[in-house]
Amino acid sequence: MVAWGCTYDGRCNVPAGLVATKIAAGGFHSLALRNDGTVAVWGWTGYDICNPPAGLVATDIYAGYRHSLALTADGEVVGWGDNASGQYDVPPGLVATATAAGWYHGLAISADGDLVEWGVVGGMPQ
Repeated sequence: MVAWGCTYDGRCNVPAGLVATKIAAGGFHSLALRNDGTVAVWGWTGYDICNPPAGLVATDIYAGYRHSLALTADGEVVGWGDNASGQYDVPPGLVATATAAGWYHGLAISADGDLVEWGVVGGMPQ
């Protein structure tokens, strides 16, 4: 895997030997999903951006500005990093089929097909 661009805070320091099936780039960090469902994260270490939850096994990954989201095989949305604006305060009981990470918010399509939003979705946090 190769990265280029701004190298500040290790944003382009891809872990040696990393083999991935999916990648995502956030405002200050990057993510990769390995074949076994574990997540590699590198870049700025503030807000615990580079520390996915222990034991996380994901099927997909999404990078926001200073947070990340992952989708598990059972439809759970898991978040980590900056949560000052509720970026990963996922609604209780949500079972998702797809999700996305925005600047200060998260989105998901529920198993029922509804669009679900959380965090700051109408503008910048105050």
